Amino acid sequence: IAEDLQNTPDSAPTLVPEQAASSDGPAEPEEPRLAPAHEPVVESPSGLFSPRSDLGWETYLDERLASELRRAASFEQDLVLVFFDLSGPGAEESYRGFAAEVVSFFSFRDLAFERGRTGAAVILPNIDLDHGLRMADEFHSARAAAFASGEDCGCVLKSGLSARAGRLVEAERLVAEAASALERAREDERSSIIAFKPDLERYRSFIRTRA
Repeated sequence: IAEDLQNTPDSAPTLVPEQAASSDGPAEPEEPRLAPAHEPVVESPSGLFSPRSDLGWETYLDERLASELRRAASFEQDLVLVFFDLSGPGAEESYRGFAAEVVSFFSFRDLAFERGRTGAAVILPNIDLDHGLRMADEFHSARAAAFASGEDCGCVLKSGLSARAGRLVEAERLVAEAASALERAREDERSSIIAFKPDLERYRSFIRTRA
């Protein structure tokens, strides 16, 4: 991943562009810089939703994302994947309430999943990356308001996003891009929300060479 497009303060969303091609001709789009291996919570799913959070089981995310990507491609629609990470001394105790806020704000209970002990993943169909960034920013602002009203758990919320952006992209790659963006957000003291922005011209050039 290349340098940030903009150096934005506080929690303002930041876009992380795909690394530029290193050769003169079109090249296959590079894999995003992978975040450290994510360790999912290993549990035996029973029903659609985890009793720990009322979010979908993490093990169902990849299959549902692949299904939504196929549907989006069929109707030429966009799709955004958002990863949230709640960290801090009170994160586990506050996780169930945080999960309820995720479902309430995004209104897609069947498209919201656990991610790790205190994280969440949300699939947002038929919206583009800019819209997804605005929604993530609004959610962060709502959380900040709750903290200011005395509900602060000593937690820090970070988010990473990626989008289909007109690409025929596999679920595994979208997950890797969102995870990389989230890892950058964790490392960045100034930006709480970072999105991976694919190089669409490079992608189109690559597709033309395969035609």
